[in-house]
Amino acid sequence: MIGYLDLIDPVGHHDVMNLEVDPGLLRRAAADVAALQDCVQSVFDDLRCDLASRGTSWEHGSFGTAFAGGPHGYLVAQDHLFQSAQNLATTLGHYSSAMSKGADAWAIADGESAARSGGT
Repeated sequence: MIGYLDLIDPVGHHDVMNLEVDPGLLRRAAADVAALQDCVQSVFDDLRCDLASRGTSWEHGSFGTAFAGGPHGYLVAQDHLFQSAQNLATTLGHYSSAMSKGADAWAIADGESAARSGGT
């Protein structure tokens, strides 16, 4: 992703840094992040369905209850894992959206219309 943002330090102005953004590349990066969001969501949706279809793999006696139950048990850990995965997918979606909006804003600031430059 290094190529998406190009930081340039002008010669002789070491205290000043210009930021050059290519809206087209930023939109491509946004699409890549959106695709990553879809992949994360898909992997964890598939895992959740697969685990649900298999049922429990532990006995329902004291050992199974100790393994699965309680504040540090398997079921709590599983819930935390799936919530974290959902949070990750949501965050990636927010990043992608912000990158797309940023690309449109940069294009407009550079005198391009959002529609001409590929934005909405």
